[in-house]
Amino acid sequence: MNYKMLVIDLDETLLNSDSQISPKNLKALKVAVDRGIQVVLCSGRPTVSMKKFTGEIYRNKEAKYLISFNGAAVHEVATEKEIYHLGLPANLARELVKFARENAIVAQCYRGEKFFVEKHCEEAEVYSRVAGMQYEVVGNLEDFIQEDPLKILFNSTHEKLKIVFPELKRLSQNYFHVSFSKLIHLEFLHKDVNKGAGLEYLSNHLDIPLNQVVSVGDSFNDIEMIQKAGLGIAVANARDEVKAAANYVTSKDNDNDALSEVVDLIL
Repeated sequence: MNYKMLVIDLDETLLNSDSQISPKNLKALKVAVDRGIQVVLCSGRPTVSMKKFTGEIYRNKEAKYLISFNGAAVHEVATEKEIYHLGLPANLARELVKFARENAIVAQCYRGEKFFVEKHCEEAEVYSRVAGMQYEVVGNLEDFIQEDPLKILFNSTHEKLKIVFPELKRLSQNYFHVSFSKLIHLEFLHKDVNKGAGLEYLSNHLDIPLNQVVSVGDSFNDIEMIQKAGLGIAVANARDEVKAAANYVTSKDNDNDALSEVVDLIL
């Protein structure tokens, strides 16, 4: 198969445990770009925290793309133009914020290049450092949310999120999409948003058939894009559910240049 687009999750897939692209992975991706493959980063991260990685991969200003917020937004890298946007309805966002407060969970709301929380806390500080994204304390988030945010994120321990997840999953039907992006992060998006939908939008925009798309991931929020692509790949450190959804599982994990193995496979 002549693959034309490679869609890659960031954390624990492309990035190693130090949140870096390894030299071997970077070299492989540049080879893929030189061969005419659209290399697209696709993450639950906000757009602003993905930009530095696109700068490492793309050598010039040709039109490349990234999919952020788990598929809620698609950006053209060269122009920084947002070509797709689908936010979570504000009324649902306010209800989720209320649920988080009642369950002593930190809720984060996203708009522009910042995220917003109700009060200073260690969870927000850690997230800000890791994501490279500034945050602002705004008091009551229900009052703050007046327009549709791209997402709401619950930031807490996995143990606490596991307890509330079944109820939230039940409530989500036909209203919003909910998934774990990390064990300590539970994300809420518009009901029609997921990485697979973002991948499908971009493939249509670029007129690239889905059977010529390769997607690579490790976590639960990668399953839809793995299933949507012509070749869905799970890295060796992926969750068992992700491996079950994939056509291929790498022998290497994210700390041992898994993406170089992927590029070798598809070129």
